[in-house]
Amino acid sequence: MKNSFVKYFGRICFLMVLIITMAYLMPLVYKLMTEGKTNVPFILYSPDKKGFFVIDGGKFLDENRHPIAKKKFESALPLFFYSKLLKEGTMPDSVDGMAVSPVLLNTNNFNESIYPIDVDIVEKPYYLLLNCSGVNLTNAPDFYFSATSSFNVFNIKLNQTDTLLSRKMNMAAIRKGFVFPVKAVYGNKSVKMINMDGNFFVDACNNFFQIKLISDSFSVSTFPFPDSFFRISCFFNFDMRNHELLGLALTPDNQIFVLEHGTNNFIKIPIADYRPNQDVLRFSNNVNHRTFTVIGDTVITQYVYNKSFSEIARYHYPIKRYEQTVAGKIQKYVFPFEISFSSPNRLKVSPAIAFNFASYFGLNLLLSLLYYVLRRSSSGVVKAAVFVYCTGLFGFIALLVIK
Repeated sequence: MKNSFVKYFGRICFLMVLIITMAYLMPLVYKLMTEGKTNVPFILYSPDKKGFFVIDGGKFLDENRHPIAKKKFESALPLFFYSKLLKEGTMPDSVDGMAVSPVLLNTNNFNESIYPIDVDIVEKPYYLLLNCSGVNLTNAPDFYFSATSSFNVFNIKLNQTDTLLSRKMNMAAIRKGFVFPVKAVYGNKSVKMINMDGNFFVDACNNFFQIKLISDSFSVSTFPFPDSFFRISCFFNFDMRNHELLGLALTPDNQIFVLEHGTNNFIKIPIADYRPNQDVLRFSNNVNHRTFTVIGDTVITQYVYNKSFSEIARYHYPIKRYEQTVAGKIQKYVFPFEISFSSPNRLKVSPAIAFNFASYFGLNLLLSLLYYVLRRSSSGVVKAAVFVYCTGLFGFIALLVIK
């Protein structure tokens, strides 16, 4: 009696593990096989033509989504294709009345993408401490630092705390009015590029600081917030070659601000449809304009501003997600439910289950009838058929495997 119960319980456990595994893997594999290579449409603004151009699925389109020749597309966007146009000898001397040169274009071109995973800031025990010398980082950095009740610099090569640098960093910050403990640390997303702007900090009094290591000493700057109620939820250091902007700040209510170099002012960018935990935000800088592109679920919106951040143009481009394709719609009828183990920002593991009730009116019913026909001589076939109806393709395969 005891052995039969153990055997029955083990069978049930194996059955549930098999169904959960299939509910996770089968929809995932199906999507990978049917989704193919789907690139997000790329939108570009032409200051000469005063219009927008789109690269969508390898096709070159104007703002009305009419196909145009590749050569015409490239010639309309000299600020983006300047390297190719220079090589071909067709690069104009001026763009929208402004004289341009290869050095000027290369210095002013800058692109940065902010993904949902970037917004979910994770506290780290140590942060990179890069020397702001303007030299490309070719080797692993020598120093890291912790930021809690004080700054503690750690020499990775010697595997010990650098007492002198730690003291210098703390004293430089305190002299500028920094109050411990540290609330937040923001640095460069990539260590492969030139680091000129160091790290940014929020102190215990919600003041914003920039601390840079230059050779063997520290430079500290403070940046006043627009008002006493202003708060930053995250900050992205740009490290632009032309040094016009220091970075981009997001507030808890999803407002966007840029920190301007020189004036040290936070400038609000009036974009209301950006959802940091769901959308992708792309920032691009050129010699005479800047763009902010919000990539949402169903539409891409690009905002174009001049150097003074006055809006020049705005463009909406609808996009089709996988769920709207034929394969995506079929998936809802094939799999009764799907199990996932990641949040939308892909940073935290959070198990979730999504039901596709459309399958219960089609495939699930057919599979339960088919199972009944195949196993009609077995005992308990009715209960098993009901189980197949509830679990669909997963239960059907599992019961066929476990006889």
